[in-house]
Amino acid sequence: MISYPENEIASKMVELIKKINHHRNLYYNQDNPEISDEEYDRLFSELLDLENKYPKLIQKNSPTQEVGGNASNQFEKVTHHVPMLSLSNAFKEEDVQRFHERNLKTLQLLFLEYYSEVKLDGLAIELIYENGALSQASTRGDGITGENITLNALTIPSILKKLPSLPSKKTNNKIVIRGEIIIKINDFNDLNNTRTQQGLPLFANPRNAAAGSMRQLDPKITASRPLTFYAYQLVNAKDLSLITHSESMDLLKEIGVNVNPFHLTVTSVEEIIQHYKKIEQERESLPFEIDGLVIKLNYYDQQKAMGSISHHPRWAIAYKYPGNQVTTSIKDIIIQIGRTGALTPVAILEPVSVGGTTVTRASLHNKDEIIRKDIRIGDTVFVQRAGDVIPKVVKVVLSKRPDNTSPFEFPSSCPECNGDLIYEQEDAIIRCGNINCPKQLIERFKHFVSKNCMNIEGLGHKLIELLYQQKLLSSFSDIYQLKASDLSGLERLGDKSAQNLIDAIEKSKMLPFAKTLFALGIRHVGESTARTLASSFSSIDDLIKSDLDHLMGLPDIGPKVAHGIISFFENQENLNEITKLRDLGLQFKSSSTSNVNLPLKGTTFVITGSFSNFSRKELTEKVVSKGGKVSASVSKNTSYVLVGENPGSKFDKANQLGIQILDIKSFLQLIDK
Repeated sequence: MISYPENEIASKMVELIKKINHHRNLYYNQDNPEISDEEYDRLFSELLDLENKYPKLIQKNSPTQEVGGNASNQFEKVTHHVPMLSLSNAFKEEDVQRFHERNLKTLQLLFLEYYSEVKLDGLAIELIYENGALSQASTRGDGITGENITLNALTIPSILKKLPSLPSKKTNNKIVIRGEIIIKINDFNDLNNTRTQQGLPLFANPRNAAAGSMRQLDPKITASRPLTFYAYQLVNAKDLSLITHSESMDLLKEIGVNVNPFHLTVTSVEEIIQHYKKIEQERESLPFEIDGLVIKLNYYDQQKAMGSISHHPRWAIAYKYPGNQVTTSIKDIIIQIGRTGALTPVAILEPVSVGGTTVTRASLHNKDEIIRKDIRIGDTVFVQRAGDVIPKVVKVVLSKRPDNTSPFEFPSSCPECNGDLIYEQEDAIIRCGNINCPKQLIERFKHFVSKNCMNIEGLGHKLIELLYQQKLLSSFSDIYQLKASDLSGLERLGDKSAQNLIDAIEKSKMLPFAKTLFALGIRHVGESTARTLASSFSSIDDLIKSDLDHLMGLPDIGPKVAHGIISFFENQENLNEITKLRDLGLQFKSSSTSNVNLPLKGTTFVITGSFSNFSRKELTEKVVSKGGKVSASVSKNTSYVLVGENPGSKFDKANQLGIQILDIKSFLQLIDK
């Protein structure tokens, strides 16, 4: 009696089996897939659903029968007494192995213990309890300065408002806890369903929803969101006489703090890999989104010995899962010009959802990348997005390439100003050689006024472009010569808005030397390097006079960065602009070294060997804070060589040159003079 419909279903099943087996062969046998894992799973699920409904129609060659072969200005600013650093990433087992071997070598041990926990994809916050009560909550911000979100934190049920007393006088009744604010997946779906019913815009993903919820000016809005807190660090654990991270987490759990339950103490790379794979298998069933594991040395004395660099601790690493991949098509390829003149090709994509976020663009990096992957307009491509990283085109599906495509032709001159292009072979970057290229200038202005630089609120991208077009901006110093009357007649700017912008410009003059230095846009000088330079030199004049060896002796500064700094200050136009900005009131002196006893001023140190109680970074900071400089190599200009255990060839060279040798005890006595 069931004739035609059943035949139609059987035909559909045969078609699905053919498609799936085709893609199985490409994936497992030829290592050349045409579709993403998500698309494959969708086909497989469709076939499985049909087979469950119509078991009599299951085909013998069905793949289901076989084993199948990744800080807003609206809030008060808060300074973190201990920086909230990021984590370095590991993407392969070899990366974890290198991390482990470096720890063994530095600590000179044969055995290490790690604490492995899932890496929650949310908003990192810090909670400070004084006399048992929550007194302050803040966001990570830039790692040093965050946003005060105390009122919002008090609305979250899983954040304790009071802690039981903790038995230690060393804490001065102060406990500092760090953790992650998240929205669980089911709660996120319910939240978006409610917003759909209310006609409100949907959130892109749980992380953005959590972060946005915590940055609401009205705590009632935060209270209405399904937010959850999980602790991952007790900052002042040693004040409580705790010696391991696992002890800290156990204590927090005992007193009622919400602690991430998906953790494990391990003693080898093999166990880390096993935990990684186990969680990866369970990832989809977890109640929240994660993007990897965090691996930490468990013992605090080992953490201290490993130390940190400006961006991340050396004693922890994020072992990331592969980013989500999807296939989509390239509608167009455009060229973007950055503030340094670099031409970056960007693929305009047919909109596609990757990891819960709609993606419309992907970076193609450079000309060599386009040629290497033979990327063309009209191609079907794999697009990958890993965390907050800009989506990238992983590969082209050549079997789906249209017949009428042709290789993409990179422009022979700047598409913005028609200026000559310069190819930098080492970095495979093509730059516009015209430093007055309008697009470069506008991008430099955008960088200069951005949050992490001069932080001029109200001077947005569109207004910058308008001011440039109106010939009111041609250099950074022009910003500080704007008048309210220049602005009030412009589109969307009334008298009040114009005056608010002038006030914001005036306020930015008070930002510290490091911010001003970063804002200048020196090639290869990021925010962390700018802080290093600002703490190493008392003024911009001292920095301008520095030589290559001196710069390369500073933490995290290599030849490329040092050459970029020297090249910038060799340009007379840059020097003239710095003079104008200084005359207009911007800060070009380091406040950290002014009016302070500087016993090491004029001295140069070289540090060699390992130290049980200090990291290299800590010792470098001690030298710099007392006016000295740290070099990477021993020369006749070296004043002292600080020697720890197992020193290298620098110790021998210092003896040959007759340079004074210091052990840690004599060093500490010297800087305390």
